[in-house]
Amino acid sequence: MPNKQIDDERERQVLIEWSGLTNEVQLLCVDLNDRTSSWQGMSTDPAAFSLILFKRAYGHVRAFSLLYNEKLYLDADACGRNAVEVAICLANLAARPGGFIADLRSDAASTAKGQMPNWGLDDPEFADQATGDLTRIFGDRRSDGSRHQKLNMSALADGAGLSHLYRWYRHFSGMRVHVTGLSILSNIVAVGDDDHETSVDAFRRLSRIHGLAAVGGASAISCEAHARLHRVDELRDRAAELMRRMSALGPTEIFGP
Repeated sequence: MPNKQIDDERERQVLIEWSGLTNEVQLLCVDLNDRTSSWQGMSTDPAAFSLILFKRAYGHVRAFSLLYNEKLYLDADACGRNAVEVAICLANLAARPGGFIADLRSDAASTAKGQMPNWGLDDPEFADQATGDLTRIFGDRRSDGSRHQKLNMSALADGAGLSHLYRWYRHFSGMRVHVTGLSILSNIVAVGDDDHETSVDAFRRLSRIHGLAAVGGASAISCEAHARLHRVDELRDRAAELMRRMSALGPTEIFGP
């Protein structure tokens, strides 16, 4: 973070601009939901997975905005992390439909297998039956012979050509949402130390803009991917245009000379 003072007027303008863009993304979500929510097809179709993921993306950006506007920033950040996570998945699904679905099945097998010891404590018979069902549905291994494994968000973001999404994801996780040393200590202010108080205040204000920008950007990416998978070209174009405008804006230019 630059060792400069925040320009209050510039900060106000940036917040107005990013709030406006995020509102436009929400309107796009409404239109995209109206166009695709009645879709029917095979459960193996990538469009089915896209619809399920998009409903999450739509809910996350709405929840983020409601909490952010009430200045409940910590709660909003939890929704922000979820918005970035689902954007990674939707973008990867659009880039490699068959591969993502295979990864998702593998994750389901890995997650369920990890739960078996817990289930076995209460009902060993059920756990044994579930283990057999799990093998029958997913197989002992993936089709390529490798072991089942959980979704790798870094690999998914890279596979979609959007590695920056994983950086946002890690930032929300490590600095804001999860209980980590940094997420807790960053809220501690050395009262009476003017320089430290100023730095903490600047960090918080900058983080609020970063959060707004990340959620707006991630949600636009989700819309673009979902519209692509459902072949709604005019709404895909709207999403792409929003992404271009966001890229040109730059969220951190709030410091004075």
